[in-house]
Formats: sequence, structure tokens, C-alpha cells
Amino acid sequence: MEAPKRILIVDDEKDFLFSASLALRKAGYDVRVEESPVKAIDTAHDAFRGENPFDLMVTDLRMPAMSGVEVVEILRERKIPLHVLTISSLCRKGILCTMDCSCGTNHLDKPFEPRELVESVRKILK
Repeated sequence: MEAPKRILIVDDEKDFLFSASLALRKAGYDVRVEESPVKAIDTAHDAFRGENPFDLMVTDLRMPAMSGVEVVEILRERKIPLHVLTISSLCRKGILCTMDCSCGTNHLDKPFEPRELVESVRKILK
């Protein structure tokens, strides 16, 4: 039996971390959450060095200490491979997000339903 895919969720909103992690755990994923972008970088780095890397990071684009884009850039500089799903209430549907995001095209606009998050994760990790 294949081990569950590992997901790191980074967001400064505790309520979101709880609901997102619950939905993804119910869908069978191994989930770790971090409120701090700095701690998330350390967590991803330690998991990679320990040969149990995350398959996907779900990160908010706007957080107090550091943006999700900065988190992704630092992980890429450290050569830590993982898929990325960005989330934000800054980019509304139908409006082009003006943030310079080299994270890729996987994005969900907040608010969204837990099933939308699970569906997006499944598509990315298939």
C-alpha cells in the first residue's frame, strides 16, 4: 500500500488551518500545518533532509512575516522540490492577480469550500 501524500499548509489564520487540514486528512492525506512562514521553511527543509519530503505545499500569499511567494522562492533556492498551491483573498475570480508569483498556476481564491481544496489537491498530485 502506498503511503499517503504529504501536505504542508502555511497560513496565519488558525481557523483556516483547522478546516483545511481536517478536509485533507479526511481525504486521506498526511497533513502538517504551520502558522509561521519561517517555521514552514524549516519544516519543509527538515522533512526533505530526513528523506520524508512533502509532496505539496498549500500557502497563503499574504502573511505578516513573509509572503507565500517568498516562502516558495526560499524553498526553491534550497533545491527543495514540491508542488505548490497558492491561496489568497487578494485575487478575486475574474480579476487578474497582479502579484508577481513564480509559484506556478495552481491557485484558489478565498473563500472556497473544503471540497474545492480537496479537488485542487487531487488534480495537482495525480
